[in-house]
Amino acid sequence: MRSIFVVVAIVVGIKLLFAIDSWRLGDDLPGNAGRTIAGVSIGFISTFIGIGSGVLNNAFMSLYGRPLHQAVSTSAGLGVLISIPGTIGYIIAGCLADIETGVLTVFAVGYINLLAVVFIIPLTVIAVPLGIRSAHALSKRQLEIAFGLFMFVVAERFAYSLL
Repeated sequence: MRSIFVVVAIVVGIKLLFAIDSWRLGDDLPGNAGRTIAGVSIGFISTFIGIGSGVLNNAFMSLYGRPLHQAVSTSAGLGVLISIPGTIGYIIAGCLADIETGVLTVFAVGYINLLAVVFIIPLTVIAVPLGIRSAHALSKRQLEIAFGLFMFVVAERFAYSLL
């Protein structure tokens, strides 16, 4: 999965850095069934490779010709919806592991560290609107370059983790 992500990240990075608008999977997003399949796939892959789904959602939307500003805003909004089933899954899986091993982690419910939650939620509430405003303050081209470079950094990090 990580190898596939590295390839996708590099392709999307090249598309954005060199403004290659012809590299598209389609001119518009797929219908409801296609978006549902894409959403489930993005969530599944993100969980297994350990990244936020926003990166893959931005790539998905840009490969279907959506403006990057719209992709960033949509990803920020969907982050909350995606985090809810993810959190429930990590709680259940962690509690099952705790039952199996008989080891309980302090300040945790399943695989959710409550101390981290206390810090992450308020910071996220502050950072998301700032990130959206920052993205909208950039021109389309500036945002493409920034996200393209980000995709290369992420691809490099994942490629390194494969060694």
